[in-house]
Amino acid sequence: MDDLQIFFSFLYYKIKIINNYGRGKSMKKHISRESLQKYISMTGERARIDAKIHNTYIVYKNEKGIVKEYPNGKVEIEGDGENE
Repeated sequence: MDDLQIFFSFLYYKIKIINNYGRGKSMKKHISRESLQKYISMTGERARIDAKIHNTYIVYKNEKGIVKEYPNGKVEIEGDGENE
């Protein structure tokens, strides 16, 4: 598995946990959009912290393409963002 596959597997796992947590009879009503957005933001921040600790990079996709962001501030962009 390459780093991008690992990242997306991790993200899929986190989203699956959120979805399963929200399927409880009473819990579904308590998960708001704001809470989910906050959790996603915190996951990204945690990824940056872990990358710094392990001296590696994080990977995400934005409008410019696939981005590798290193703890030292270096950013590599692969692709043009139009292809999926």
